[in-house]
Amino acid sequence: MTVKSLITKGGSFDSPHLKTQTYLHPENLVIKALDVLLDLDLESLPIVEQDKCIGVLYTKDLIWFLTFSAHPYNPLYHKFNFDIRTAIYTMKKNEEIVSQDTLCLSV
Repeated sequence: MTVKSLITKGGSFDSPHLKTQTYLHPENLVIKALDVLLDLDLESLPIVEQDKCIGVLYTKDLIWFLTFSAHPYNPLYHKFNFDIRTAIYTMKKNEEIVSQDTLCLSV
């Protein structure tokens, strides 16, 4: 799984996603982000902080985040209360775990 969602660390970037009036804030909860993305039938939304685009969140990545579990006890309802910034950092960390597992399996 390749996670395309990202948040820059202290920077900003131009994004084609900024053409929309709808955006997310990094402190929005995952449940709100999912609600907005699904209600508007969008594949992604920019993450904006202090009028700067600092990232983008993809619906596919968010669903993967909610369903992936690297630990035996990782309740789904708990993940809904993560803020977007934490969710993306967790996705990136879990992406590394999945990549390492894939490498181990292919050896």
